Amino acid sequence: MTASGAVRKTSRLTDLTLLQAPFVATQPREYIHHGMKLIGADGWTLGPPAAPAARTRRGASPAGPGLPAAFLRPGVRVALRREARASVRRGAVAAPLDLQVEGTAGERTIVVARHASGALTFHGPTEVEGPRQRGAASSRGLRFRVGLAPSTPGQRGLVGSAITLLVVKVKQALVDEAVRLGARVAGRTAEALWWKTRKLREGWCAVEGKAGGLSLRHLDRIDPGAGRALLLLHGTFSDTAGSFGALLQPALLSELQDRYGGRLFGFEHFTVSRSLEENVQALLEALPEREIVFDVVSYSRGALVLRMLAELPERFGALARRFRLNEGVLVAAPNRGTPLATGERWEGTVGLVANLLEALPDNPWTMGAEFVANGIVWLAGHLSGDLPGLAAMDAAGATIAALQQGHGPGAGAYSAIGANYNPEALWRRLVDAGIDGFFDGANDLVVPTAGAWQVEAAAPAVVPAERVASFGLDGNLRPQEGAVHHLNVLAQPETGRFIRNALSGTPQGLPAIDLSRPPRSHQPWRGAVTLGRSGIRPSVAARPPVDGAAPGGEAPDVVRAVSRGLRQGPLEGDRTLHLVILGEAGAARSAQILATYGSARIVEPFVLRNNKSARGDEAVAGTRFQRIIRYHERIRMSLDGRADQKGRVPPLPNDDELRDFGTALFDALFVGGVRRLYDLARADQRVDPLNVVFTCAIPWVAAKPWEFAFDPIRPMEVQVLAL
Repeated sequence: MTASGAVRKTSRLTDLTLLQAPFVATQPREYIHHGMKLIGADGWTLGPPAAPAARTRRGASPAGPGLPAAFLRPGVRVALRREARASVRRGAVAAPLDLQVEGTAGERTIVVARHASGALTFHGPTEVEGPRQRGAASSRGLRFRVGLAPSTPGQRGLVGSAITLLVVKVKQALVDEAVRLGARVAGRTAEALWWKTRKLREGWCAVEGKAGGLSLRHLDRIDPGAGRALLLLHGTFSDTAGSFGALLQPALLSELQDRYGGRLFGFEHFTVSRSLEENVQALLEALPEREIVFDVVSYSRGALVLRMLAELPERFGALARRFRLNEGVLVAAPNRGTPLATGERWEGTVGLVANLLEALPDNPWTMGAEFVANGIVWLAGHLSGDLPGLAAMDAAGATIAALQQGHGPGAGAYSAIGANYNPEALWRRLVDAGIDGFFDGANDLVVPTAGAWQVEAAAPAVVPAERVASFGLDGNLRPQEGAVHHLNVLAQPETGRFIRNALSGTPQGLPAIDLSRPPRSHQPWRGAVTLGRSGIRPSVAARPPVDGAAPGGEAPDVVRAVSRGLRQGPLEGDRTLHLVILGEAGAARSAQILATYGSARIVEPFVLRNNKSARGDEAVAGTRFQRIIRYHERIRMSLDGRADQKGRVPPLPNDDELRDFGTALFDALFVGGVRRLYDLARADQRVDPLNVVFTCAIPWVAAKPWEFAFDPIRPMEVQVLAL
């Protein structure tokens, strides 16, 4: 989660204190500047935008209003541009911007924020003020909230924060059509248009060489003849040429053509609106009615297509006998999913794609800009991210769960290569965009690093160490560098050599990676090397806890590592309460919560379901979470205007219900010894607010609105920064 919210929010949605990031509040006031109004400005000022820089970011083609032209569909315009400024102390968080923008007849509105780092964030309206009317929104004031990430820690003094605010208007007809079709059908219609515009067709194609690149020849049906064939499976927002063009340079392409006797094929398929099952069904139906042996090179989501082919043949009946795997290569595979594919983070998913397209223009996402352009329309219509192709990569989804319960391919073997990216100069943009907040450890900007080879959660040796390669920290390819990421991994010469060796059965000759330990992550904005979900190599022993801080005296290594990796510097001087929920992405029953304050540490079970054999909090934890989920879904349905099973749009909770909601969130976090440490921390702070930093490794838990947490005893003394 990213930091957002305000000290106190008094609207229809809530009249209770939210737990938020540290900043100095001022008396609420309104600040108006030509069509935009700040509500409770809290030190912000609003004015005309600064003059645009003469040099744009590499690869971006900004339209005059401040967005790349490719992000704006016909019927979508930037209607207003303003700049907001604030000053905060380094390491603190500026108060979120509460904006009001007037609605216009025949159009829907979203706000896009361009941060000083260049990051883009996308924001739908949080409230509508004034009477609701059918059709046009001419008399409604629309409320928006835009938050900022912390400034660089470890330095003193004030730092200026500037955001360019773009009011984007979307024709009502575009939104009405998307809403009428629903997210799935609208996504299918949009993706079909993207492909038609590029003169691409779904189905098999022959991969051939030509001067300056690849040549793809579409095939209605294929019959490779005798001998093994090579199949290329492309990634999300892409096609065969887009994904593999940088890999298949003339020398390697010629070598593969000779090795396979010209039997090189790609399978073109929709990756946003079609499920993996639909992709595999179409692939198999075009094959002749006999067994064909394939070597396969798969990239990103294409690796999940391969795995479904090789590991879940029972889903496809007799068709599955047409395909048999010999050697499979998984490149940057989302085997553990990606937290960026969850419907709960739809605005963040659109923002991720937009930011990476701008910051890293040499990428294989040939249809990424079209996805952002359509995403803006879907956001304006409050459509959820219910797109089957993306949902297949949801870390908490049914598809990943089914694949990770298997035992590897029924025939053949996998090799895997991934990357551990060190953003260096790009880190500020990633923080402002909220991208790194999606991950809890090493990643390649899109998928967790270890997910590239963890084909089965319980048995990582399905891909043995001698068949695994990884770029970056704790890897065996250029471990002192961190420049390789999800979007350029196929362009690296080492990747070409790895694939060549894997397909020929030649030993890789690389140092073996210890697969039992997750790779570490360089995250300079946190001031530390941080850990992944499954553990860490602690470089420094943790300081001993205070008496009674943890059962048994010493916490496990992973707990000591977390407590050391949360912030810069020793913990004794840290008067912030840190809460970390530890667990696997798909956790459904229980996890652990680690609380640290100063040198004290507490570890308690974080129970997600009722435990009938237990007493006290564990016995009712599941019931409480069900209440949290019901309140959360009710608020979302009300704001989105979605009807329940009885055909009625539920009302927003009243004040009493919101206090009950906030108290349930508070009670879920502060359990057992964590509550006692919280009480001690409050007493230690005396009259000062208690700052709480919350980090969660379980996406579906992180997606809940913990900023609504409400202490019913001392509601004004806690502020939370959620990461």
